[in-house]
Amino acid sequence: MLALLSLFMCLPCSVTTAYADGISVDGGYTSVLDDLRKDEQFSENAYPVVANNYKLEVITISESVDKDLFVYVYQPHQEHGKYVASSINISATSDNSLDIMNYYLTLVDFDGVFQKYLVTGITLPTSETRYYDVISIYRVFDETIDEGIDDDNDNTISEVVFKVGKGFILTDTENGLVVQVKDLDVITVTSKWVGFIRYEGLLNGFWGNTDYYDRHFVAFSTDKKIDKLMEADVYYREQSYHYYRFNGVTYNDDYSEPEDKKAELIDVSTGSYESDNLFWKTEFEWYRISSIDAFLDDIDKANTFTAGIVDVSEEVVMSDAAMNQLKDKQWVLSFTETNYHFSHGTGGMEVKRMIISDVSILRLKFETDGVVYNLGVVDNKQSGDLTPDGTLSRELSVADWFKIVIALLALILVLYVLGPVLPLIFSIIGGILKFVFKIITYPFRQVFGRNRRR
Repeated sequence: MLALLSLFMCLPCSVTTAYADGISVDGGYTSVLDDLRKDEQFSENAYPVVANNYKLEVITISESVDKDLFVYVYQPHQEHGKYVASSINISATSDNSLDIMNYYLTLVDFDGVFQKYLVTGITLPTSETRYYDVISIYRVFDETIDEGIDDDNDNTISEVVFKVGKGFILTDTENGLVVQVKDLDVITVTSKWVGFIRYEGLLNGFWGNTDYYDRHFVAFSTDKKIDKLMEADVYYREQSYHYYRFNGVTYNDDYSEPEDKKAELIDVSTGSYESDNLFWKTEFEWYRISSIDAFLDDIDKANTFTAGIVDVSEEVVMSDAAMNQLKDKQWVLSFTETNYHFSHGTGGMEVKRMIISDVSILRLKFETDGVVYNLGVVDNKQSGDLTPDGTLSRELSVADWFKIVIALLALILVLYVLGPVLPLIFSIIGGILKFVFKIITYPFRQVFGRNRRR
């Protein structure tokens, strides 16, 4: 059985919905229009064909007794299902908390402007009251119809987002299923850039092997004022990549299956990088949530210390292109770190790394004018390129204390070498000083001498 929920009701309100068969007699899914027509308030005329309108609009959702969740979508352009949804952001809980996840969508039926999707991978709440907050819906980016990113931006968009902002509250009662639908306040990302900073170890580099550490971040601005950013959830995909190249030929060019990840950040949480080198330990630490000013100030700070006989100065240097992308952003989320290994020898090289892609901000908890908000985020899925946007710069110089030691040793050496002739040298120097003294004091001696004779 399929419980069909309609958005054609005043907000908020409660209704008892009718039930429709979820699976047809041939074992397939019921059609999108058969399901929608179960609601007496549904009118096909309210959803006209609109040429060159490629948006996605969620009409309603439904859940089945088989614990499936379906989403019904209006796509005005009507080109035989060409512009279909790819994924959706939903918080499905039994306690009205906000736990947003990105779920893939499978198109099970379409008819004209109407589309029906199965939400894959979602676990439906089992309580009498269930909350479904639908934040946004995505489709694959199409460069022929969608606005892309500026040419000077090295990012790419994989999925375009459309705002939904609807909350469904389902309650099982003795009289049937009671449904309430409400509008949700959301926050929209207006500008975004995904990049990473590469920190380099030192010791292994002496032997042809270098281990790096990549700090991945997303910088962004929103359509709402944020005085203090307290929490953030970030969706991304992680994929390992490994290849070996010998004499210009690539072997074992392997990619793993991408894995969906969710980073849950709070304003006091930190990330860090440590590397034990030959004479010192490299250490950097950063806040996972920071304003753009705090992020840049932290980048500008050099880590300076003395390690044995050398003074070390380490700092992150951002590229000019990176600084250009950061200048109009408001906040930065350093959401994960990955390893990068590079080794090389005679005629060959090997690379092992992790690729981070499809970055999308799911939730932001923030304070503005003394009021705390916890909102779902409307944000594209976006990926940076594979070139570091910032790297660790290291300068070495001889320590001051070691310079003093070298000077003292040099003096001792000179004294040792010149020891046998030092008396003669001192005698000559003494004679010279005595002669100079006589010349300087001659006028005074003449005057005082005449006075004494008188």
